[in-house]
Amino acid sequence: MTRFIEIISKGHAQPPRKMTLPIKIGGGREASVVIPGINQCVCILGERDGHLYLEPVSESVQIFHNKKKVDSWVWIKSGDTVQVGDYILTFSVSPDLVTINIQKASDYLKGALSPPNQLHQNAQTRETGYNQLPRVENSSSQSGSGALRRLAIPLGLGTLILIAALVLWARGFEVRITPAPDTLEFKGFPPVVGFGKHFIALPFSYEIVARKEGYSPLKETVDLSTGETLFTFRMTPLPGFVDFDSKPQGAQVTLDDTALGKTPIKNHEIMAGNHTCLVALEGFVPVKRQIHIKGFGTHQRFTFDLVSASANVTVTSAPRGAKILVDERDSGAKTPSKVLIPKGSHVVSLVKEGYEKTSVRVKVEPGQKIVLPEIKLSKARPVLRIKSVPPGAKVSVDSVYKGKTPLEVRILPGKKHLISVSAPGHKGFTKRISLGAGEKRELKVRLKPQFGTLFITSDPENLELYIDGKRQERNFGAFVLLATSHTIEARAPGKPSMKTQVKLYPGQKKNLDIRLGQQPLKQNNSSGLGKGYRPPRVVLIRPRAFMMGSSRREQGRRSNEIQRRVILERPFLIGTREVTNRQFRRFRPGHSSGRFAGMSLDGDLQPVVRISWEDAARYCNWLSKQEGLPPFYVEKNGRLVPSRPANTGYRLPTEAEWAFVARVMGRRTPARYPWNGPYPPRTKSGNYADESARGILPAIIKGYQDSFAVTAPVGKFPKNPAGLYDIGGNVSEWCNDYYSPIPVASHTLDPLGPPSGTHHVVRGSSWRDASITELRLAYRGYSRKAEDYIGFRVARYAR
Repeated sequence: MTRFIEIISKGHAQPPRKMTLPIKIGGGREASVVIPGINQCVCILGERDGHLYLEPVSESVQIFHNKKKVDSWVWIKSGDTVQVGDYILTFSVSPDLVTINIQKASDYLKGALSPPNQLHQNAQTRETGYNQLPRVENSSSQSGSGALRRLAIPLGLGTLILIAALVLWARGFEVRITPAPDTLEFKGFPPVVGFGKHFIALPFSYEIVARKEGYSPLKETVDLSTGETLFTFRMTPLPGFVDFDSKPQGAQVTLDDTALGKTPIKNHEIMAGNHTCLVALEGFVPVKRQIHIKGFGTHQRFTFDLVSASANVTVTSAPRGAKILVDERDSGAKTPSKVLIPKGSHVVSLVKEGYEKTSVRVKVEPGQKIVLPEIKLSKARPVLRIKSVPPGAKVSVDSVYKGKTPLEVRILPGKKHLISVSAPGHKGFTKRISLGAGEKRELKVRLKPQFGTLFITSDPENLELYIDGKRQERNFGAFVLLATSHTIEARAPGKPSMKTQVKLYPGQKKNLDIRLGQQPLKQNNSSGLGKGYRPPRVVLIRPRAFMMGSSRREQGRRSNEIQRRVILERPFLIGTREVTNRQFRRFRPGHSSGRFAGMSLDGDLQPVVRISWEDAARYCNWLSKQEGLPPFYVEKNGRLVPSRPANTGYRLPTEAEWAFVARVMGRRTPARYPWNGPYPPRTKSGNYADESARGILPAIIKGYQDSFAVTAPVGKFPKNPAGLYDIGGNVSEWCNDYYSPIPVASHTLDPLGPPSGTHHVVRGSSWRDASITELRLAYRGYSRKAEDYIGFRVARYAR
């Protein structure tokens, strides 16, 4: 804020200068208003809300305002006097100019008793009349006296015109302001003529400005063109200006739940009235007090003396030198010491290397002097930190449960303790450990996992399998699990779910057959089909000429694999899957495929085994009967033999048909193994003797895992190019032909094998096979009795 300041000193007036308020008054280089005989700044002149104020800044020089001692700050208006030492400053204030007349006190008193001199009169001419309140001022009428003399005639003429206009068009109105202002000013043209509270002016709009000490300036507009004659206004009191301080400083001040900041706080504006003040500083008792604010621009100061909320607590120990903690926070002191502790209940703890941590509770009241009894420290017990893989293992010390790893336990020194660590599915760990006083040791235990194998068969095929809440990628086969309890859950769309608990012991192999609602066999009322019969799934094969047998150079070749050209002309149908226990039991309900090494071979979806060649042939005749087809096998001399000529009834595949669909159909070159590539298999291509069968079979394919130790549900592995499942692996398969080590050369067109023999051909590897020889598709086996690894699939001529 800037003002034009005119300084009159020793009767001489300096030219008015534009100064930025506040300015310093007194002596020294920084003083804008110099008082003779003063060598320091004693007060400042500033402006707030359009009003001048004066505030002392030195306690060494007394200042009087209108003959009253100034302790804080005061408002300054025209006619005010300020005495500083032997000099008196007289203030003349107008909106544009502030005049400060500096006189010796003796000269001022003489002037007050005699007529004013010309200089004094000139100064008063510039005054606005703030000391003659209230009176009307018109900012538009102010001009220099010299200009008035030069324009006397024009001004006189204008005045006459103005008076005439006022007489003809002027309107009277009244302005009531509560409380009555010290000054009232109208801004506008033509000017307003006033008589007390009543005024006359032309019907225009005027801005009024009212001022009163202790109130904010009132600025309003009166519009006389509306015909209104009474205007009422109320002035707003100025707030109080308040300083807050505290001993010590830095306390948080809150007034009526509003945070003001931290002490010291200067010149904070607060409305007049009663207020609740809270002063708080950490470590000191909060002070809450009702304070009264005078307002009206009054300056007030409040200082709060804070009392410490802590007490000195003397702490000693034996031995000395223990670190002192208060509520687990380091106090920075060691015994013996006095510690400053705040009011309330606290835990004092002593910590010293080689000794047990000791704690006591103490209740503190402000100002108390507390001496705690000497605290005797005990020798520290040894600490054993135990970690385990896997984490979360149970820990017992001397058969007493202590918790789960990672764990820290304290034990007695100089004594052997039995440490036991155990976790489900892992071999337990025990060790005797003895530690000295204060010793710390870490014990890391890696528990050896123990496993069991759960063999799962399931139905239906779209069943979802969950083990311990985790969905499995497959729903059948061998699952190697930790030897503990597991939750098995199965779900399938449209079927009731199943949930069960299975407990495995180390090395145990257990079977679980899951069936979510037995699927009913499709009813078929066609003539010739038995009730509940479901025809086998077959594919149509249109054969051609090919080479049977294997090359002499082929690794694993046997002498009975003689190469020869074979021609297959008749199209035939062949089952896509091996015949299951469920299907065979439709024919022979009492059949059981039994078990091997405690594992079932008798699941509904597992391939039927432990059936002879004649059992398989009779099943084929039963199928033919169900569909109204002629039986392919006939009784001859107490034995079943193929009918001649061959009809379209169900039968076992001929060896040539089996070789064609296994090695040639859908391929560019004859296949060597059921999988693509060399031995051993790299991917799950079939059920062979794998790692699941380790310990129950004499030989396995090392590193190969198909998840089935014995037979698997049919169709669980990828089909071959001919569309057949398990053509290699799972079970070996009976063929129609009698076995002969040297094939009959003349039988090369749709051969049915030798006319007689003692054994029948068995083709394809099984769950028992692991060697190159047996796993080759060219391998020729034979048998005359039922085995746990031999099953069959069906075939018949298409026409």
